[in-house]
Amino acid sequence: MDDELRQALAGLAEPVVPRPDPYRRLLARVRRRRRRVALAAVAGFAAVLTAVPVLGGGGLTDLRRAAASPAPGRYQPPSRIDTPMVRRLLDSPTRGNLADDYALIAEIERRYRDARVRLLVDPALDRVRVLFAQDVSGTRIVVVAFRNENQAVIRTGWGAPGASGADLVNETGTPDQAQELTAVVYGRRWSAVADRDGVAFGLAPAGCVAETSSNGQITESGSVARTWHATSGDGFLTWYAGQPDARWRFSCDGAVRYAGPAVPAEMRVAIPLAVATAQGGPDTGAIAMTVLSERMSKAGLSGGAEPQLVWAGRLPDWSVGGPGAVLVRSCFPTGGCAGLLRTGVAGSPTGTWDTSGIGQPDLMVVRLPGVGAAGVLVAGPPAAARAELLDERDDVLAGGDLDAGAGALLVDPRQVVRVRLYDQVGSLVRDVQVRPQVAASNFGEPDIR
Repeated sequence: MDDELRQALAGLAEPVVPRPDPYRRLLARVRRRRRRVALAAVAGFAAVLTAVPVLGGGGLTDLRRAAASPAPGRYQPPSRIDTPMVRRLLDSPTRGNLADDYALIAEIERRYRDARVRLLVDPALDRVRVLFAQDVSGTRIVVVAFRNENQAVIRTGWGAPGASGADLVNETGTPDQAQELTAVVYGRRWSAVADRDGVAFGLAPAGCVAETSSNGQITESGSVARTWHATSGDGFLTWYAGQPDARWRFSCDGAVRYAGPAVPAEMRVAIPLAVATAQGGPDTGAIAMTVLSERMSKAGLSGGAEPQLVWAGRLPDWSVGGPGAVLVRSCFPTGGCAGLLRTGVAGSPTGTWDTSGIGQPDLMVVRLPGVGAAGVLVAGPPAAARAELLDERDDVLAGGDLDAGAGALLVDPRQVVRVRLYDQVGSLVRDVQVRPQVAASNFGEPDIR
């Protein structure tokens, strides 16, 4: 330090300009120079380390953590603990089948506390606690809270069975945007191959009731009738690939705090859409039926009839989806039906867009791809030649001709609550109340988050 100060003073000897407190300015300059040299050394050493397959000891971890340290102000903004249920979650004891391994829990908490800067967590969040630790189907899951009295950040770590605290830290995300704190924490992870080794979890405050249901059926009115089965009084649920699909619900103090599918419906393998003809593309229809069956299962619906092709044709030029499209449905003994409209969409990752809907055996109303006034596809009895869509004041929002009972109308699906169908001579064929198409993929059953 003294040698560097002398060298720096010598360098400043020629351009002498008297300024207030030059020694303090000089110290700052030397510190900046030393930081630049140190960072260059670390960067060079890190490049060498990438070529070394295995190194023991903690030096490697420390160097990488130093190189990844963010600049001040780059931490993920913590969220306020602004509801009693969130505070109750954060104050809950550690849960999961590893909760009684006190040595492991202590090691995980220590590792995460030491890794706060690396994980973009503000060190001012000095209270670090494991909320959940569970081994399930070849995966170790931990949920860790970093908090003070008024703010918190929650992170999830994933690992193999037997993973140490250090391993879990290495498999923890580092978001840099603020994330809302909710009373129920949900997470899921898939392997790179189909849904093999896929796992999911839901964690509510201790003492909340966790329930599952897989026997939902859509009724004629569009509601879903189902029974719930309590599975845990500890406020958490887990799912892994191979388990039956179900819908989850968490209730605390008699109020539902969370409701939704254990695992959202997804196609594991992208299948391109064959262009449907007016007579119906058999391959496309079969694919749509498969997608519908999967979505119903993920939504916790069962007992529906085998999916059937309702309509196949071309959508209007104003529709985002198209031109080729197919509509399939599966109806339940309770009088309602689940439907799926599969359309081609240029630029989408799979080239397709699947939209779920609900209806009755002789009338399906499904929103078209897009947002806002995206339009709907109406599929009614073959005798229907014209449709009118009405809002809650019974004002006609849109009307148009149908071809063999089916046709697309440009309208905001969220405003449609009633459908009237007329035959070729203007006689009323059907007058049906429908549920607004607010959520496109839940078959009329809203999620609660």
